[in-house]
Amino acid sequence: MGVPKFYRWISERYPCLSEVVKEHQTLSLIRDINCPNLQIPEFDNLYLDMNGIIHQCSHPNDDDVHFRISDDKIFTDIFHYLEVLFRIIKPRKVFFMAVDGVAPRAKMNQQRGRRFRSSKKNTDLNVKKEKITENIAIEKGETLPTEARFDSNCITPGTEFMARLHEHLKYFVNMKISTDKSWQGVTIYFSGHETPGEGEHKIMEFIRSEKAKPDHDPNTRHCLYGLDADLIMLGLTSHEAHFSLLREELICFAPSPPRHVFTCNYFQYQTRESPGLYYSEYSKVCAPEETTFHLLHLSLMREYIDYEFSVLKDKIAFKYDIERIIDDWILMGFLVGNDFIPHLPHLHINHDALPLLYGTYVHILPELGGYINESGHLNLPRFEKYLVKLSDFDREHFSEVFVDLKWFESKKQLFKNTLFKKDWPSFLILPAYVVNVRDAGKMRGTRGTAQAQEVDRDPRLDEEKELGIIDRQSENRREKGRDHKGGKIAFFPDNLEDETEDDDLFETEFRQYKRTYYMTKMGVDVVSDDFLADQAACYVQAIQWILHYYYHGVQSWSWYYPYHYAPFLSDIRNISTLKIHFELGKPFKPFEQLLAVLPAASKNLLPTCYQHLMTSEDSPIIEYYPPDFKTDLNGKQQEWEAVVLIPFIDEKRLLEAMESCNHSLKKEERKRN
Repeated sequence: MGVPKFYRWISERYPCLSEVVKEHQTLSLIRDINCPNLQIPEFDNLYLDMNGIIHQCSHPNDDDVHFRISDDKIFTDIFHYLEVLFRIIKPRKVFFMAVDGVAPRAKMNQQRGRRFRSSKKNTDLNVKKEKITENIAIEKGETLPTEARFDSNCITPGTEFMARLHEHLKYFVNMKISTDKSWQGVTIYFSGHETPGEGEHKIMEFIRSEKAKPDHDPNTRHCLYGLDADLIMLGLTSHEAHFSLLREELICFAPSPPRHVFTCNYFQYQTRESPGLYYSEYSKVCAPEETTFHLLHLSLMREYIDYEFSVLKDKIAFKYDIERIIDDWILMGFLVGNDFIPHLPHLHINHDALPLLYGTYVHILPELGGYINESGHLNLPRFEKYLVKLSDFDREHFSEVFVDLKWFESKKQLFKNTLFKKDWPSFLILPAYVVNVRDAGKMRGTRGTAQAQEVDRDPRLDEEKELGIIDRQSENRREKGRDHKGGKIAFFPDNLEDETEDDDLFETEFRQYKRTYYMTKMGVDVVSDDFLADQAACYVQAIQWILHYYYHGVQSWSWYYPYHYAPFLSDIRNISTLKIHFELGKPFKPFEQLLAVLPAASKNLLPTCYQHLMTSEDSPIIEYYPPDFKTDLNGKQQEWEAVVLIPFIDEKRLLEAMESCNHSLKKEERKRN
């Protein structure tokens, strides 16, 4: 999954990053291997993160109740997809295919949440929608298939489906080497689900090992296919001069396209009720020939980053090194999203989090004496100084809330004072709104849009003044309470005594605001200094684990972030002397991961001897498979971004519960494990 919304953000900010390598009209050129496609540069090595292909070929349209697909059809479509990608890129030296194996525990928590959320969605929404569609189909005299629908959770190491796919992929590769001249002369690697590790990280491990060889060619041209946005981070960590990413076209819904647009495998349409809202429906069949692919060139990304931070050349006393700037840029990207820890409160990409991070970096780097991310290792004193400066955001965000609360409280007091003086209708006395300044971007100097300008002045103020609900003096005081200069909000009381009272009140309310967050979200009764210190330590430890994972590989298979929520930036303090230590441990076995990440609805994907552990009331781990649970958007907008509030698996208890069942495994099942 990577960094949500990141790919779209950089594509809009740096529009020349990508090029279209094939469109529908050039299909004839793609099919003719002897006809050079001038749009596509030469590549030495092609790497495929296979899981995206497997998902696209197995369940392209989950909303179609008629859609059923056999394993053989899935395998055939996957082989075809591989052939098309190979023909597009035409690697000269290496073709590397990697399927996800058992993931580190830190990743399993995200996989577990995603699978439970998908299961709940199928139960709560899709079943209702399917029933309605079935009734319509019956009325039309259509026959619905009786076969079970494809369960995408089977795309997990250890299942029968993955075992069959593994054998078919090996056969396909051997067949292509024997019969296809274009595959001959190319060294082909296949890392299947039996090898632990995420597919893209197994690819990066291969690249690092090749770079370490004395005969490595620094001009090797790499192309990595995959759908996750964090492939950008992975590619940049290699510091290779020639590295590109291949992926299907990202469909971004522009504000005013034509009413009917056919693009790639999508049909977009605009509703009459919501002229700015667009929907997309996947086509029923996965057809790579009809797909538009994009190549994102990380060499251009490097140049954009260099340009973005070139102002630092005249500001820092130490050497300006673009490679180290890129390392810090990667670190900043992880602060707004990753697959291993929850996002920081109120820090969202679509709310200008990245410009905030970059601006803070430019401001503070001259004071640090060096770079923060030292090739995957955090310089903690520098990181702490950066976070302290960045934590001003917490106060600015709360200031926006605080100034409105004060203004609204003053209005309520005026309502009380005037309620019995005039016989006004209630709808004039109690307006059902609170002024929203959350997106007034120019308060932080990052987005001076028309929207922000409109938010600065509530159009209802003039109407209320005419009615006598608020007076000119109170409005002026509120308007003066907003100071855009320097990107902060200040309060300007009538005298120094009021200013002191305002400062004291602000600090008190700010502390209470954060206490409420921890007590409500994390369920603690007392927000002590020890609790906050533990929160800070866990978060910094998580960032260090992620950096090491991306730069050097797994530092610990068993470590995971033990909370559903992250602390406030302003509470990540006193970390410069923190001692960070990890135990390497060992990866789960495939069946152990299946039991750790699957919901009870997918129990049939497990060997029979384990299934009762997910459903029986007598199971010692039954609490890990709740039939119902809550989700929390926590400031996000899309349901898939919500926090899934399910318990974390206790590894020791899980393994102990499985121990008594292991002897019942069949020979074929033992082989899969």
